[in-house]
Amino acid sequence: MKSKGENLHTRGLIPSTIRNDSSRTTWECSPECGTVVNQIVDRITTFGGFSLMVDYGHDGSRNTHSFRAYKKHKQVDPLANPGEVDLTADVDFGYLSSLVEDRALVYGPKEQRDFLTQLGIEHRLRRLLKICENREQQENLIKSYNMLLGDMGTRFKAWALFPKTLQFILEQRGGPVGFLTKELKE
Repeated sequence: MKSKGENLHTRGLIPSTIRNDSSRTTWECSPECGTVVNQIVDRITTFGGFSLMVDYGHDGSRNTHSFRAYKKHKQVDPLANPGEVDLTADVDFGYLSSLVEDRALVYGPKEQRDFLTQLGIEHRLRRLLKICENREQQENLIKSYNMLLGDMGTRFKAWALFPKTLQFILEQRGGPVGFLTKELKE
């Protein structure tokens, strides 16, 4: 959105931390994602449960556009062939957090690599390697493991929402597994 000055849309949509940061030249957000996240928080607050999201994203500090397109695993011009390419943009987890942190417990974003490591991905890999039927299965498993923790492990972020009723329990534990701020004693 281009505007000569602040207006109803910029004031209502763009967080004050972004509006007041003179070094920011761009900011992307998905208002529809904000609506969905608010609906998720309403549901977990009313009915219990939690939400875990994993996607390309950042904590709100990105200052460049992330909108891009892919076709056959290659990045292409998003406007070149409308309807024939996959469009994507990074999730601004910082923006989404700001919408719900007063009503829900927010954990993350955390790099997928760290998240999966806390969940015990190395232990799971060792167990699965023992039951592989052949060397090819083992190699595919190791390749997948390396992909999840390699470039994908830093580009993808995990982000979780819990109802505030769990605050005391989760604080005692140092957060939910995957987002722990301290080591659990076994």
